[in-house]
Amino acid sequence: MEAFIIPRRLDEPERWMFWTVDEALIMLVPVITGMMTGFLLVGAVIGIGGFVLLRRLKGNGQANLGLYALYWFFPNVFNFKATPLSAIRRFV
Repeated sequence: MEAFIIPRRLDEPERWMFWTVDEALIMLVPVITGMMTGFLLVGAVIGIGGFVLLRRLKGNGQANLGLYALYWFFPNVFNFKATPLSAIRRFV
C-alpha cells in the first residue's frame, strides 16, 4: 500500500518542504534574484524579511486569508469555479 499525505484540516494549504507555497515564493524569489545579480546577501535579507512579514500578516489564524481577500474584493478577476460571486447575498 502506498503512503498518502492526508491533510489534518480541509483548508490546509499545499506545502513545499516546510513552507506554504506563498511563503516559499516570498522567500526564494529575492534570494534567487540576488544570486543572479551578484547581491546574494541583499536578496537573502529581503527574502527573510518578506517571509517574516508574511508570517506576521497571516498570524496564527487563517493560512488562506490572502486568497479569501482576493475572492471578496476582486470576484470578477479571479474566476473561482466552485464559489458564487461575493456580491450575491441571497440565493433564494
